Amino acid sequence: MATKVTDAFSAQGTELYVKIAGLNTQVFQIQKMGGPGSQVKIADKSTLSSPGGYEETQPLMKKLSPVPLTVIWDPADVAIQYLQASNAAYPQPLEEFTQVASDPSKRTVNFHAYVSKFDPTSDTNAMGMVAIELTPSGPPVFSVGGI
Repeated sequence: MATKVTDAFSAQGTELYVKIAGLNTQVFQIQKMGGPGSQVKIADKSTLSSPGGYEETQPLMKKLSPVPLTVIWDPADVAIQYLQASNAAYPQPLEEFTQVASDPSKRTVNFHAYVSKFDPTSDTNAMGMVAIELTPSGPPVFSVGGI
């Protein structure tokens, strides 16, 4: 009987880029990042005549989950300044992002999102941090090979 070795990769080396004036600019010093993931809204379409007394469902539209980031706060960093300005702008611009995973194939996700949260924190005897959240809009585009 053949066995399969678990394929896994270290997230160390995963990169996030934001497009600034047509150029992909890396967001440095990310300590933690999630998403973008997706969820499908499921509607209940059960009726009194549903077969066998079981509920019936229907998938509807997909929704991308937010992309939370925890970043070491560097107020002089160009990408951080850009994300902060995007969050403060009204109306907020839809930004373009590229996430490149550190796996051997360089799995890449391109997506558009609003910078929906920019929350810097400072504490005694600790590094300044900023919590950023990107709220995607529209479908992501998956590829391999990086930027």
